[in-house]
Amino acid sequence: MLMAGSDRKTGFLSLSGSINEHMPEWQIASIRLPGSGPEDMKALAQKILGLYADKEGILFPFDDKAVLLTRYGSLGDSVAFKSELEQKLAGRGYTFMVRQMSAEALKQVEENFVDGDGSADTLFKDRLKRPENRILVVDDDFFYRALMQKECEGYAKMHQSEDGKNAVELYREINPDIVFLDIHLPSAPGLAILEQLSNVDFDAFIIMMSSDTSKHNVLQAVKKGASGVLKKPPESGKLLRIFRACPTFKKSPLQQEAAKA
Repeated sequence: MLMAGSDRKTGFLSLSGSINEHMPEWQIASIRLPGSGPEDMKALAQKILGLYADKEGILFPFDDKAVLLTRYGSLGDSVAFKSELEQKLAGRGYTFMVRQMSAEALKQVEENFVDGDGSADTLFKDRLKRPENRILVVDDDFFYRALMQKECEGYAKMHQSEDGKNAVELYREINPDIVFLDIHLPSAPGLAILEQLSNVDFDAFIIMMSSDTSKHNVLQAVKKGASGVLKKPPESGKLLRIFRACPTFKKSPLQQEAAKA
């Protein structure tokens, strides 16, 4: 049975054994509505409780988002779960971050949503407040970094890393609105870096880049917390759609002109 509210601590502890035993079957979702307040989130929480009343899990309602842990289907069903949430909660402009449960994600939930005060939200809220957009590109190919630099001009300040070794450190320092991360890096697998970044900030907006956008690569990326996969070399139109999809990305004069066109 899905639990929420004052049963947060008790409910989490009662589920922890099941989560640990069947961790790959559990999904964690963060659902936000830009510009919403506590009353909007209360209504959202009630709707989620109604939709998933028969599921094993727990819902953490906050003033500006809802975090849902639920045992959903079988191994690796993050893509299906996100698609279902988008369909059931369509029409309100919600943003969804969904990924498969891991030991690090479980630890983050316990520290920030059960024992803590949701302090993991600090990075997200700082991105919302600041006036400028920031992008981090992690790619070992100078050509693609230069291309992204050109494409981002007028939209955001771009930071870059060529090998990913310092990606987590850079992320904490820069707090980018969007990360463009190459799947194939010489120093470490891009998917491993993706998982590290997702554990630092559950609401991180990360786009994986690859010349190979096969179904397998896309599914693996989304399961580990990616917001999407972009085929290299990137097209301007697709980049603009990514900018619009990011909940903390502010409209630049160039975007406003593009919207009028």
